[in-house]
Amino acid sequence: MIRNAEKDIADVKQNVEHLRAEEDQLVGDVCNHLADVQPLVTMLTNLTDQIRDLEKYSQYLQCLAQIEDLRFGFVLHTCLKVYI
Repeated sequence: MIRNAEKDIADVKQNVEHLRAEEDQLVGDVCNHLADVQPLVTMLTNLTDQIRDLEKYSQYLQCLAQIEDLRFGFVLHTCLKVYI
């Protein structure tokens, strides 16, 4: 019985060592992957910021176009009133 317990303990220790080695390998793989994708994350963040800026500029230009439409409509209406 004691021999079985000693063997079980040795097996558990071996399994724990194996799991630790697998963990170390996985940690290394994850760190390598993160290092590989970090430039992509930075690039995507910059592109997302640029898209956000373009959307703001687009909204601004749409507002300017609406103002121009309103101004042109008012001027046209005023001119037509004068000549009619």
